[in-house]
Amino acid sequence: MGTSVVSNILALVSVPWLEHAFFRKASATTALLACLGLAVSLLHLRRPLRAARALSNLASSWLSREIFCCLAFALCSLASAGSWHWGIGSNAARLALDSLCAFWGLSLLVCMVWAYRLRTVPCWNTWRTPAAFCLTAAVLGSMMTRILASLETSAAPLWTSLASALLVALLLVFATALHGRATAAWRAAAALFTLVGPLLPLLTSSSSCATCAPAFLGLCLAAVAELRDREKFYAIRDENP
Repeated sequence: MGTSVVSNILALVSVPWLEHAFFRKASATTALLACLGLAVSLLHLRRPLRAARALSNLASSWLSREIFCCLAFALCSLASAGSWHWGIGSNAARLALDSLCAFWGLSLLVCMVWAYRLRTVPCWNTWRTPAAFCLTAAVLGSMMTRILASLETSAAPLWTSLASALLVALLLVFATALHGRATAAWRAAAALFTLVGPLLPLLTSSSSCATCAPAFLGLCLAAVAELRDREKFYAIRDENP
């Protein structure tokens, strides 16, 4: 969802060096991740094979709302990816569809926050949870957008890469403060690799696309940190059913 929101913001401000190919890859990446997210959401259920029944509790269950929003987000993302890949409709229509994807992504984020704010897990039932989730979406979305943009074009000025890397590193620092020290090392390493990437063209003869490798590694480390936090959440939840 972060990639969808960040790419839409860039489209709204009309960043000149982002081309059609970038949005095509961004929509395809968003669709793939949305489908994976939907599969993970179904695993939250005690009986995943009966997932359709979970939608009957939309009025009272945040988990049901999460699954519904994730389904809507995945369907919109697939439609957006198809429209960009096959050139269906005008650019304005495709960007409008991307905006709809971003809306469902943000709705999914809200549902996820409330699904994780359980009274049986006091350390997650605080303002830190929505703050950390929003930062996570911003961090992972920004990192993925940087990777996709650097793969598609070299027209972006170097200062934009440095600025975005610094922003991501700062977001990682704040996320570490919110989540605690348990995964601090993972996020610190992710921030380091994020900052190293844009400096490679200055230090070596590497092309701007070479910045993708450190950025991708940083993205993986940040994702591992998030997974470890979720593992900790479920461990606490199972201890206090």
